[in-house]
Amino acid sequence: MHYKNGREAKAGDPVITKDYNGNIQVGILLDMIPSSTCCNATLNRAAGLFPIGVQTDQCFHAEDGWTALNPPSPPTQPELPQAAPVATADVQAGIPIGG
Repeated sequence: MHYKNGREAKAGDPVITKDYNGNIQVGILLDMIPSSTCCNATLNRAAGLFPIGVQTDQCFHAEDGWTALNPPSPPTQPELPQAAPVATADVQAGIPIGG
């Protein structure tokens, strides 16, 4: 069983996921059932909330979760030099460009 980013899922891992309402849920992964196609693990949530069923391939390990929810900014491209404009009169007169 693996998380959404391909990392191997293990019981006892701290995880981050979204529930069916889109709310972010955080807790410890428990009771993994590899043969199940839906809700194949139990998430023991913090603050004494009741555990919920989760699909491991929709979860992120807590170490990877922050990066997944807040991806780094893409690198910026340096400014490329602009080509000098060619005068229309030069082109019409047959003057070679650059010469």
